[in-house]
Amino acid sequence: MQTIVSSIELRKHKIFIVATNDRDLKRRVRKVPGVPMVSVARGKYIIERLPDAPEK
Repeated sequence: MQTIVSSIELRKHKIFIVATNDRDLKRRVRKVPGVPMVSVARGKYIIERLPDAPEK
């Protein structure tokens, strides 16, 4: 899990969409601006709003 968060924070790739139901990973990824999150609950996909991305 730390590798996923580290890769996102280092911005090795331009685009990330994280799909998970793991509560701890969701909490950690939400702290990184500009990374949308997808999860599944009660048979439906939940797509969280895109957090504010830092300007480049």
